[in-house]
Amino acid sequence: MDHSQRYAFEHGPLTFWRWNVQMGWPAMLVTWDRIWLPQQWHKPKNILWREDESNWLVRCNHLKQWEQADKKARANRSKGADSPFQ
Repeated sequence: MDHSQRYAFEHGPLTFWRWNVQMGWPAMLVTWDRIWLPQQWHKPKNILWREDESNWLVRCNHLKQWEQADKKARANRSKGADSPFQ
């Protein structure tokens, strides 16, 4: 899988979670404190690209990037996390 295919899989109109929904299966964000539906995914505190990320269940390279990011980079990444659901 090349970069454009990976990006489409994660962010395109047929992302994995949207495919699940089209198949009739649920898509949920599961955090330490609750389960969130897709329309709520921008609301949880302390998830990926937000605050201290302590509510995120899985550690990945993105968390390390967040820990090492300066204030400007964090603000830019948070902007995407805070965007309304589409």
